[in-house]
Amino acid sequence: MSPSAVSVSTAGAGATYVLTFSASGLSAAMQNIVVDPLSFGTGTLVVGTEITAGLYRSRNAAGVFCYWERLSGFGGTSAERIANDIGGGPRLVEIAATDKGFSSDRCATWIEVIGPTTTSPTADFGEGVYMVGSDVAPGTWRSSGTGTSCYWARLSNFSGTNDLIANDIGPEPRIVTIAASDKGFLTDRCGAWKKQ
Repeated sequence: MSPSAVSVSTAGAGATYVLTFSASGLSAAMQNIVVDPLSFGTGTLVVGTEITAGLYRSRNAAGVFCYWERLSGFGGTSAERIANDIGGGPRLVEIAATDKGFSSDRCATWIEVIGPTTTSPTADFGEGVYMVGSDVAPGTWRSSGTGTSCYWARLSNFSGTNDLIANDIGPEPRIVTIAASDKGFLTDRCGAWKKQ
């Protein structure tokens, strides 16, 4: 008896998935499967043996500056740095299968992205890097901080290379319209962003 229908759906933002299958002569059955997302800590790791390629999130707190580098080699030269980033709050990075290594410092544990990091795409959010659609809704947002160097960037990807669509820096408040076609949004030193 081979299954005639199989589907997998997430059960919330965690790591639980629901597997549903059916076959002729068998009533539908459901099985919960717990999937542990891939995770790793700071330091320099080899892609393909110590970590796998994919999209990862570091759940840093605001004000805790996480630094990461995607590497083409381990000689320590700047020519081997494919891309890098530093900032507070949660960070996102897409590690490619062609990368040789990945290095990070002062970052919380890196976890494979399997769900949103915000409670709702329209909820207020602070500094970090967010996925448009699941973490942050497209539309117009206004920063609520009182600083003089609020920085934001609209992103086309999370590789750290050729990802900048638009950016701005200046005194608050700042206003930005995030497009539905954007992949990500980065913000530092802006306080909370509120949907308009």
